[in-house]
Amino acid sequence: MVCEFMLIPKRDGAEIDSPLDLLPLPNNGVWNGKIAYLDRDGVLNIGSENYINSPEELVVFPNTADSVAALRESGFRVCVVTNQSPIGRGLWSDETLHSIHAKLRELLLSENSNAHLDLILYSPYAPWEGAWARKPNPGMLEAGRQIISASEKVPLEKCPALVLNADFRPLSYYPLSLWCWQDAVKSVFLNRVSIVSNYERKIRSPSFEMSLPSVI
Repeated sequence: MVCEFMLIPKRDGAEIDSPLDLLPLPNNGVWNGKIAYLDRDGVLNIGSENYINSPEELVVFPNTADSVAALRESGFRVCVVTNQSPIGRGLWSDETLHSIHAKLRELLLSENSNAHLDLILYSPYAPWEGAWARKPNPGMLEAGRQIISASEKVPLEKCPALVLNADFRPLSYYPLSLWCWQDAVKSVFLNRVSIVSNYERKIRSPSFEMSLPSVI
């Protein structure tokens, strides 16, 4: 789908341009620009064709908290990026989504105190709106990169990305062979993901270029 309108992402619990206060990485780790973008449904929690409509419907995958913690212990900032078209379809509100995300954070932290989600971004738009914020357009990825890099005061060009999508494949925008955390990623999400390193196309946004697979 062509991105027709500059409909920007929304941020859970805050305005998109509000300052982000990041907690320190585990073990007093120093952040070197790595960001793990995690889709929500199908990666952190069990998805549903009928959407996750309330906190009570949220079921987190086993070992997910340890998985998120392992990413942060490996030096990643963790940014959830999720399409949530029920808002644009008029099925429920941003407040309902915030309550679901509050439950998600609560469940993760109850299992592992390092399983902190640094940032949650979402696209509330329906598919037919052609929003820049809606995956596979790069709006949430670029916004997350800008918000986190601004908070950490790290230049944008030093923010490589790992993306774990709901089709269970991690998709890196830079060759995985350049990074030292492949084994951690493989162990983190167990059999629900596999490492890929070949890319089929590129897309460009106003300030940067990303290599992407054909489907997200």
